Amino acid sequence: MDSVDNHQMCIDLGNQGDLVYQNHSPYYLEVNTTKPDQILNDNLLKNFGLLSEDQNEIKSIEIQLVNRGLKNLHNTCYINSIIQCLNVFSEYLNKLIEYKFETNDFMEFNNERFALLDSYCSLVYNGFNVNMDRRITIDSLTNDFINDFFCPFFENLGFIRKQQQDAHEFFNEFLNYNDRRIIEVELKKLGIEIENECQIANFDEHRFSLSKKFFSIDVHKIFICPRNDNHCIIKEELLKNLIELAIPFDTIEENLAKYFTDSVEKRCDECNSQENLQFMVQGFFENFEGYLIIQLKRFKFENNKFEKITKYVNISLSLNLTNFSSDSLFGKNETYLELAAISLHHGNSIQSGHYTSKLNLF
Repeated sequence: MDSVDNHQMCIDLGNQGDLVYQNHSPYYLEVNTTKPDQILNDNLLKNFGLLSEDQNEIKSIEIQLVNRGLKNLHNTCYINSIIQCLNVFSEYLNKLIEYKFETNDFMEFNNERFALLDSYCSLVYNGFNVNMDRRITIDSLTNDFINDFFCPFFENLGFIRKQQQDAHEFFNEFLNYNDRRIIEVELKKLGIEIENECQIANFDEHRFSLSKKFFSIDVHKIFICPRNDNHCIIKEELLKNLIELAIPFDTIEENLAKYFTDSVEKRCDECNSQENLQFMVQGFFENFEGYLIIQLKRFKFENNKFEKITKYVNISLSLNLTNFSSDSLFGKNETYLELAAISLHHGNSIQSGHYTSKLNLF
C-alpha cells in the first residue's frame, strides 16, 4: 500500500464507557467571523473574544481546547463525560459554532429552542478555551448548560434532573437536538417557517445534518446464496452516528469481523428455494469520513431486568480498519484509527455508578 489514512473513532461503551480515536493533532478551532454583517451582537462578540475592545473590528481567533473538569451537579456525570469526549471532534464543534453565530441574524437568543445550543457553545469557547479571558468561570458556564438541558423537551425524552441516565442516549439526543436547530436556521434562511409542513416536506434536511456529515457511515452488506455464489443480494444500510457491537469479545477487530460475516437464514429467489438457506454475509464501510463511533452493548435483559456484562474488553490504542473499509478493500489505501478519548461507567447497574472520561491529548 502506498498511503495510510489516519482517522478518528469514538467507541461508545454504553454504560461502560466511550472511546474516541483521532489523528496526532492538538484540539484547535478557528472561528470564521470576519464579515461584520454576519454578526449583529457586539456584546456577544466581546464575550466570546471575537471583537477587539480597542478596535471596533471583527477578528479571527484560534481556539485551543483543553481538559477542564466539569462539576457534577446531582447525577450529571453522564452529561459531563460526553461533553468532554465531544471536545475531540474539532471540525464538528467548529461548524456548530458557526451556526450558533448565524442564529444572531435569524433567531432571538431568548428563544428557548436555541438556549441549549447557545449555552453549549459558550461552554466550549469560554470554558475549555485556554486563550479566553477568565471573566466567566467554567462552573458558571456548566450551570447554565445543565439548566438549559433540563427543559421540557429533554424531560419528555426521559432525562429527569437528579436522576442517573444513560450516556449513550444523551449523546444521540444531544446530536439530534443540534441538528434540529441547524436545520431550523437553514429553513429560516429560505423563508420557510418550521411550522409549515408542506414546505418542509420539500426541504432536504440531510444536507444540513452535522451528525450525518461527520458521524454517519454507509454499510454495504452482500448476502451470498450457499447453492450458487452468483446469487447475491446487496443490502445498503445507513447507520446514524454509531455501530453497535455485542459483548463479550476479545478485540474490536474480532467483533467487527463477526459483525460483517454473520450468516443469515433466508430463501433464495434465484434458486426458487422452498426452505430457508444459510446465506453468508460479507460487508464493508463505504464513504468513510474519518469518524467511527462504536457502542459496546454492556447490558443484557435477563430475569425481567437489565444486567451489566462486566467482562473486560481489550481496547488497543490503534485500530486497523483495513479489512472493513471499501478504500482498503479496493486497493486505495490502508485505514487506521487512533484512540483519543474514553468515557467510562463505574458501577453494576444503569441506575447506579459514576461516569468519568479520559482524553488522550497528543
